[in-house]
Amino acid sequence: MRQRSLYVITTALLCVVVFILGVSARAGCNHDISAWTNEQLHGFMDKYGITSRHNDKSVSQSVADTVKYYKDAAATNAEIFGTKVDHVINGLKIKLEQQRQLSENNIASVIEGIQHRLRRLELQGELSRDRVAETLDRMHREAVQKKIVSDSQWNDIYNDVLSSFEQRQAWYQRVINRKTDEASSSLNRWLQGVRDRLVTSASLTEKQANDVIANLRNSLVSSTDVSQLGNKRFYHHLKHELQKKSDLRKDQIKTVMDQLQDDVTAYKVFAMDYLGDKYSNAQEWADDMGRKIKDTGSYTMDRVYDWINYIDGQVRSYLPTVLGGHREFYEKDVHNVKDSAYDTIRSAVSSVAADWKGSASAAARSKASLEAEVSSSASSLHGEATDTINSWHKQFSDYWYDQEREFYRRMGYTEAQIGWVQRYLSKAFEGEKALTKSQIDHTLDNVAHYLEDTRTQSRAQVQHQIDQLRLLIEQWRHKACEKGHCY
Repeated sequence: MRQRSLYVITTALLCVVVFILGVSARAGCNHDISAWTNEQLHGFMDKYGITSRHNDKSVSQSVADTVKYYKDAAATNAEIFGTKVDHVINGLKIKLEQQRQLSENNIASVIEGIQHRLRRLELQGELSRDRVAETLDRMHREAVQKKIVSDSQWNDIYNDVLSSFEQRQAWYQRVINRKTDEASSSLNRWLQGVRDRLVTSASLTEKQANDVIANLRNSLVSSTDVSQLGNKRFYHHLKHELQKKSDLRKDQIKTVMDQLQDDVTAYKVFAMDYLGDKYSNAQEWADDMGRKIKDTGSYTMDRVYDWINYIDGQVRSYLPTVLGGHREFYEKDVHNVKDSAYDTIRSAVSSVAADWKGSASAAARSKASLEAEVSSSASSLHGEATDTINSWHKQFSDYWYDQEREFYRRMGYTEAQIGWVQRYLSKAFEGEKALTKSQIDHTLDNVAHYLEDTRTQSRAQVQHQIDQLRLLIEQWRHKACEKGHCY
């Protein structure tokens, strides 16, 4: 009896310690940036896509003040999110370690995968039992196929995680009230803070503030990549929605957009850190879109248009800034492809709506069809645009820059560091005879040493970058050879 009591007390203490460590990690205890170099400060700005910030007197703040402001604001956001997820993950981790049925690497893999998915659901305001169950179901096959866990072990994990969430609602309850308070409590708390500030600083009525928050919520949860929050496309779409769906005057919309910039940027800084390296999750978003169409039977085309616009934006991001006269050709080409994608999704959505009227089971079958058609349209659009772009590349360094710049930036590399790699590749592979195996190996070794010296990533992560770089070289050579320029 005494041993059992000691075991319970020890386990409880472990839970408390791990919880405190989790909260401290989310909040980012060390906010002191006084010793940061200019490179570190600008690296932070580049990583999170921050340009500048103005104080209440419209005086431009220093880079150090801007970095400190957003680090502090992100830490405040970290105190709003994560409590539920940390509780679930910490409990699961302790249980798996005590059972000793899985290796340390497999435990880490399971924990990392589940934690990332739960955090993404939390940011979407959908941390409900039903949505967690769907997410775990999608993880099941991959985890078993990779022999990380057995079927029976996964069932135990599945039940253990779900036990921390509310019981499944009846079908009519899900239709009437699709989201529980628990599912969206963190996001609601953050949005409530934004709403309160808008009412005070932008002089909005209760209804106007609610309209703004509703549109802001839609913009946040529909994003497939949190690193793109707060970019020009994000604000353009949000402004368009406010003009269309609210009774705000022009001057009020401008004030609101100005007020939201700090909040959205601070949210993005927090969300990128919260999700780790995996910012983008387009496939899970496509799954969600199909699920929502099946659940409601009347999902609006606005969100579908948003998805097409997202694809269009992703394709445009591959364009080099030196297209010149070719830009008009590209715009026309993408426009035609996008029209085709619109038609495909319109047809798919119409099919789903018709099936819903017939029966719920038919709608479920249509979901799979919709996902396939959406995925096919996106792949086709991306593939055709990439082929067109590749024909304009004159050397590998440009190809690498267009393909990898955004990824390196998100990993924490500064523009200066990315530029160094591009210039080095340009010099190393200047002539056709430079692409020999020995020259490639020598060049990649030097790039690896440079990336390691920046201390932005671990040695293993740098090696992954080098492997990807080697693969890009082969892809570029293949593309060039198809066009009559074999190296």
